[in-house]
Amino acid sequence: MPAYTRNEKLLYLNQARRKVLAIAKANRPYIDRAEEHARAYAEALYDVDAITETERVTLQDDARKTAEDRVRYFNAATQV
Repeated sequence: MPAYTRNEKLLYLNQARRKVLAIAKANRPYIDRAEEHARAYAEALYDVDAITETERVTLQDDARKTAEDRVRYFNAATQV
């Protein structure tokens, strides 16, 4: 596996976090796709040892929670 510098690891981790944040801005038909993309990106970073397992799990949990919150937002908006 390639060795990553601390700055590279931080860059990749920040990119993964931005993908999670993008879920919060996704339109209703794209929430699942945005979540899947964020979770897959975290998994890929873990596979190449760019992030730790703890960071991967945290990112995937955050992606799931953000997607659930976004769905709740749209459900609440349609019920009003």
